[in-house]
Amino acid sequence: MKKINHWINGKNVAGNDYFQTTNPATGDVLAEVASGGEAEVNQAVAAAKEAFPKWANLPMKERA
Repeated sequence: MKKINHWINGKNVAGNDYFQTTNPATGDVLAEVASGGEAEVNQAVAAAKEAFPKWANLPMKERA
């Protein structure tokens, strides 16, 4: 089964817990997705704070 982790600061970060996501039309399980907790949120916020000054000064075409 496909496992989807977090993507934080350019790195694949595994979660402690996972939940299943399903196709609503068929009920088939599509993947297990990492459920984020406080630690993952703190990592993501720290990465965003670090990246923002450089990103904010990029021209719009280079941001995408």
